[in-house]
Amino acid sequence: MNTKTEHLLFDNSGFHLVSSPILLSDYVYFKNGIILPTTNFIFEKYVDSNGGFSFVKIESDASQINLRLIDSDLPEILSYILIIVYDTTNDMYLSKALSILITTNPLGYNLSYGHPMYEYKIKHFLSSLIYSLSTTELWNPSPLQITGAVIEQNNGSHICCHIFNPVKFIDYLLDHIIVVGTDVNPSIECNTQLTLALAFIFH
Repeated sequence: MNTKTEHLLFDNSGFHLVSSPILLSDYVYFKNGIILPTTNFIFEKYVDSNGGFSFVKIESDASQINLRLIDSDLPEILSYILIIVYDTTNDMYLSKALSILITTNPLGYNLSYGHPMYEYKIKHFLSSLIYSLSTTELWNPSPLQITGAVIEQNNGSHICCHIFNPVKFIDYLLDHIIVVGTDVNPSIECNTQLTLALAFIFH
């Protein structure tokens, strides 16, 4: 198994490869590259459609409340991203899914003045994940500034991110996260509902 650790420093000019002999114990840790643990979304089929679905709710009430705490539209935004991914290849870079979301504008935001509504909300969500947002428990965001994150990849290697500029780090995550959407019960035929699982995985 690969135990290599790559150290990246995020500052005002972007990110740089640096040398560091240690992993700091107070850094937030993401095992197996999972940034957002699997979260189930429940959809209802449109009555007059052969393939369309409308979002009903997140299976876990705690998860839905936690997401609405970040932004009242966040469960709906994530559900649209999940459908985009599920309707294509079952996985897609978050930045590409976000681009499609902006183009289709399913929530009908007024984008005529150039306000980055979807991008802002997704970046705010990623920032919240860095504060170890739980998808099943009462979430109390830490008031402290996160100074680093360690991402363990599937091959056993690690990326240690030393964060001096959180904005640059979130931009980096946006470009390196794969959105995965899977059918929770593919063998069960249901005429009215579909449960899909959403996960964000670093790639």
